[in-house]
Amino acid sequence: MSGSLIEKSRTFSITIGLREQEVGGVTHTLEEFAEVIRLYLEKCANAGEPFLTGSVRSEIYIHAWGRVGVIKPPGAHLEPRAVFEGDLNALPNDGTQNQVANTFIMGLAETLCEKFSRPSITVKFNDWTYTLTRE
Repeated sequence: MSGSLIEKSRTFSITIGLREQEVGGVTHTLEEFAEVIRLYLEKCANAGEPFLTGSVRSEIYIHAWGRVGVIKPPGAHLEPRAVFEGDLNALPNDGTQNQVANTFIMGLAETLCEKFSRPSITVKFNDWTYTLTRE
């Protein structure tokens, strides 16, 4: 098998915690996360707007509570998270396409924060990582 490098990979990912922040908050499922994304993609497609597709996966983020005397509930150091990721290699590699992709990614990130009652979300696009915070 042989191959050649066509271009630098242009990837994106959106990562969000599935546990709502308030005490006793709901822990959402990966299926709920995927459904919100599917509905957002369909909204863009139906409006004739560009959109990106990708894969959904789950992960567990591990916190460390190093403060003496801080009592956390069992399992508080393990945060279930969901990730939507893909690449832009199907799009032409120019600045306008990157801007279109960036607009889509930021819009989806805002929708996910709202739907999952999260104060912030992590977005990676090309070589950049953003932590976006809701106002």
